[in-house]
Amino acid sequence: MENPYWHPTIKPHAFDPDSVSEQCLKCFEPLSTSSSLGVFWESASEDEGLEESIWSYPTLVKLHQQCAELKLSSALLFLAISFRTLDDQRREDEGFREFVKNLETSFSNLHFYQGNGKTTLREACNKIVHATDVRPVYDNGSDRIEREVWGMDGQLELKGSLGGTNWAVNLNMFDFLEALLDVVQYVNDEIK
Repeated sequence: MENPYWHPTIKPHAFDPDSVSEQCLKCFEPLSTSSSLGVFWESASEDEGLEESIWSYPTLVKLHQQCAELKLSSALLFLAISFRTLDDQRREDEGFREFVKNLETSFSNLHFYQGNGKTTLREACNKIVHATDVRPVYDNGSDRIEREVWGMDGQLELKGSLGGTNWAVNLNMFDFLEALLDVVQYVNDEIK
């Protein structure tokens, strides 16, 4: 048997569409769970004599709150690196370039509020990878003000610096995940 190292074809990193889809779902799950925490908050009625409301499942809620951002962060890093790698590999592929360009016309999910830069899918991935401060945005909605229930609203604030210049962006994670799933579909269609 010949040594596989000497195989004459180029061996790029693998882009695994199934793994990318799974990681998109891993991002979506804490986002959707977080935004629905209000259903686990019970208000005590005045007739019952209780002055405070309580969590109906406090241990589960606490576990979610402890793990959600970690799950989200690690899945986002995987997705950003996967897309960046695929984008680098397909730099000369006109069909892929055109697909990404068309995808980005509807991709308005990266907004700079400090510094400036491109608002492309690639740049969103760069910001995820290079951010030194990663903060999901939480909201308690006007109907939950008194309940102290905070859930992620799907926005992610990322801050960092490039060449000594600070930048800060807001990323709509739902749009980002949808765009990556469109890339997965494109790659899967090519495989068929």
